[in-house]
Amino acid sequence: MSESLNRLVTLLTEHTPVSRPSHHSKPWWTPHLSILHGDYHKAAKAARKHDAPHMREVAGTSKAVYFKAIKTAKNKHWSSFLLAATPQSL
Repeated sequence: MSESLNRLVTLLTEHTPVSRPSHHSKPWWTPHLSILHGDYHKAAKAARKHDAPHMREVAGTSKAVYFKAIKTAKNKHWSSFLLAATPQSL
């Protein structure tokens, strides 16, 4: 890398705050769930706007996929938590 780019990267890393997740954040949430969330809400909005049977079917399918993915993510997180748990950590 060039020296000016190195200086820029150094400045950015020194002065950019590090992301600190809130204590309210969900440890099981994934970027994939964010995408499914957006897809579901776009489909639901389109179904409300156009009120067509096909759009309602797409929204329903999108909703089912989204909520199943949430359930799967929660179960996976809980299973990994239980596997990593020791009497000292509990």
